[in-house]
Amino acid sequence: MKPNRWIASLASIAVATLATTTIASISVPDRAAAEDQAAKPVSGTTSGGKKFSGTVAVRGDQVIAEVDIEGAGKQTLTAAASGDRPVDTITIKEGGRSADGAQDRLDGLLDEDGNPRGEATPTFEMTPVFGAAPAPEPDEVPTGFDVEIVRKSGAALDPTQEYLVGEKVELKAQLKAKDGAPVPPIDQVSFAWRVPGSQVKDLNLELTVTGTTLWDGRKSGAPGEDRYIDIVDVKSTALAAADKRAQEIAFFWKTEGSGRQEISVTVRSRDGYSADAKATILVKRSPYPARQVFTVAAKTPASFSILPEHDTWHARYGGGSRFIQFHREWLRMYNAWRAVFGYATVRAEFRSGRPGYGVAKPGYLRASGRNERGHTVRASPARSNTHNARKLTDFDTIDDLGDDLESPWHNDGHVAIWQSRTGFDAASAEDEFKERENMIRTSTAPASDLFYRWHTKVDEVAKEWEAAKP
Repeated sequence: MKPNRWIASLASIAVATLATTTIASISVPDRAAAEDQAAKPVSGTTSGGKKFSGTVAVRGDQVIAEVDIEGAGKQTLTAAASGDRPVDTITIKEGGRSADGAQDRLDGLLDEDGNPRGEATPTFEMTPVFGAAPAPEPDEVPTGFDVEIVRKSGAALDPTQEYLVGEKVELKAQLKAKDGAPVPPIDQVSFAWRVPGSQVKDLNLELTVTGTTLWDGRKSGAPGEDRYIDIVDVKSTALAAADKRAQEIAFFWKTEGSGRQEISVTVRSRDGYSADAKATILVKRSPYPARQVFTVAAKTPASFSILPEHDTWHARYGGGSRFIQFHREWLRMYNAWRAVFGYATVRAEFRSGRPGYGVAKPGYLRASGRNERGHTVRASPARSNTHNARKLTDFDTIDDLGDDLESPWHNDGHVAIWQSRTGFDAASAEDEFKERENMIRTSTAPASDLFYRWHTKVDEVAKEWEAAKP
């Protein structure tokens, strides 16, 4: 029997290449949408060396190639699609009626010896080459968050709390999850605070120092040397725009007047989502602003602290011009602080002999002439304890005056105010007690507004002596 020459001649398989690089868009991610996919051009060479060109497309669950093959005319070839995997390219394999010729013999295409009767009709088989399945679309991630204004510690704000002018406020914008969405990291959001009025960001004491010995004894100097501090000013730094772009905000209330003040913040994420929060705070002016002065941070020198400094100075020093100078600077500091927040300068509202307002000024602390009540004052028969003065101008030096000014009159005034039960404009019995109780101890006296009123009166005596004896 002679060999089947046309079947034996199929020696290789050629791969068809697409007219475009790939046809990845021809896929069946959704059977319902597959019919809408347009056919793409394709061309190449069959395994038998015949050139072809045409189109390939995905229709439903089939890949369909409609091609014109050299010598065979137009052919429609099909193959099964592969889910949502795209078709990258196709191959076309060329063959006869059957591999063993049995069907050809039955169809009368071969004679009894197995030789073909005339030309055999070739067959073509198309095989798609699929690419990787597209990555699944991520599940929709919920976005959004809430924000709340809380204390710096994270504790909730008390809507009934009152803030005093001159008191430091420390707040934070706290982010919270919303509808299952994750809270964005702080470095991926921006903050915009809105605070009414012109608030104070920071306060500092400007000091100059003479002498070599610290009042608290932490540095040593020659025996007898003192350290004088000149409190030049209380410097305030305004709350700037940049300070309002952080998660936390801190400032001293300076708003004029009193009443409810609204603070708000807007937090915006990088994807454009934003959330707002508001807080209403009651602000009032304090009848006892000295209690807020402890928020002043003295940075020059670092060792300076208001209450401990006063307590230590009285424990180590006292008397003389040091007493006058030290407390005069104390008054300057407090009045400078009051000016920042719109409080008036302290006045000496104590009057000699008035119940609840200290003790009467002795004759040796009065100059010849008329006193504050308009009465004529002569030299007192009583003499001062240390320097035997009968009237103010008998003191030769300011050091002599300072000795007898401090004790007993100044000291007795502290005790008299502490013991008083009348004459105070206190809002409550508790406030009156605090004001009086502070006056009896050097560690707490500067926390009372009565301290500054009393020392203003004491300093008036020193100024009167300085005017009389330049």
